[in-house]
Amino acid sequence: MQAVRLLPRFPPLISTFNAPSHRLAALTLSNQADQNRSYRRHTFDTLNHSTGQGRSVRVTAVNPTQAYFKLRDIIQESRLNELVRSQERFERNTDKRRRKRKEKEWRTYMRHVKKQVQIAFDLQNRTKIEKETYKDI
Repeated sequence: MQAVRLLPRFPPLISTFNAPSHRLAALTLSNQADQNRSYRRHTFDTLNHSTGQGRSVRVTAVNPTQAYFKLRDIIQESRLNELVRSQERFERNTDKRRRKRKEKEWRTYMRHVKKQVQIAFDLQNRTKIEKETYKDI
């Protein structure tokens, strides 16, 4: 059984004891903004992991696919694709709402398709099992 390491939902607050008093308000506001993120911020543990640093992943001859999947997970967690797409060009609010709505509808549709495919495979497996079980009848 593998050990599962639970990461905190929000990064720990930065210590403000050594900060000048005029910077305390700015630090507090930035910490609150960090805690209100909708994605998991890369904490110190994920920035300095054994396979690389930051959004870089060390690739060796032994584990190229493992490195690829690790990088893919890091990119998905930080929502890098969405950030790049949003900064590509200016998007009016109406267009943004329309795009978000279509993305949501597409995700809903794909969930439905996945469910139907799973039902079809379950039915196919059940048919195979029944044929094997009752072939002598």
